[in-house]
Amino acid sequence: MTTRRENIARDLALAGLLIGLSLLAALARPLGLVENPDTGLRLVNIFIGLVLARYGNVVPRQLVRYEPDSDRPARRQACLRFCGWAFALGGLGYAAIWALLPIDLAAFWSLFPVGGALLLVGLRIGLARRGRQ
Repeated sequence: MTTRRENIARDLALAGLLIGLSLLAALARPLGLVENPDTGLRLVNIFIGLVLARYGNVVPRQLVRYEPDSDRPARRQACLRFCGWAFALGGLGYAAIWALLPIDLAAFWSLFPVGGALLLVGLRIGLARRGRQ
């Protein structure tokens, strides 16, 4: 199991990579590295979708599986797994839309996988809280 410092360092490195990719994408066209002005935007958004999918995959694994204070630890873990799956699939859908659709359509349609994941997670957490009462 990794320590909290290792997780923070890895997440900061990922954030730095995202910022670096954005800067590289902004500088690529003026430097003549790419011809299409949409290439940088497309690559950055694909990377954002993959980061969201990564967090959806990692979060349920990082949490403690057994909590002595919880009255139903298995139900909580199942909820966390569901949330992880929702975000992982939402991130992959977001990345796929930015990779495959034209830019003008991708900007609109990419809202749906992430928005759907957020809606599903909100409903699942709401149902889990209502079940406790």
